[in-house]
Amino acid sequence: MGLIDTSESETKGEGRVPVAEVGTQCRRISFAQVRSGMRGRVVSVRSASPEAIRLQEMGLSIGAEFTVLEVAPFGDPVQISLRGYRLCLRRREARTVDVEVLEEGPCRRRC
Repeated sequence: MGLIDTSESETKGEGRVPVAEVGTQCRRISFAQVRSGMRGRVVSVRSASPEAIRLQEMGLSIGAEFTVLEVAPFGDPVQISLRGYRLCLRRREARTVDVEVLEEGPCRRRC
């Protein structure tokens, strides 16, 4: 995994910081760690359980890009925009899904 090309470091929305601007390697996290406003791409599904298969059937498959729209106050469920529709799922249902962070969510600290 190489460094991200930082030649295009323009922000793509109010308060958003593209990962490329940070100048670090692509960041992979579990779906359980996503935050509101984050954009990501599914890079792997580490299970063949019925829940994992169902998530893939609903569109959360390798290569699928999504945006986290909302996270409930206590963290569950998470609403994402995926392939032209909205999907709500619990973090424990998607804990076996690994994602690559494409864009961080809104800046929550003083920038």
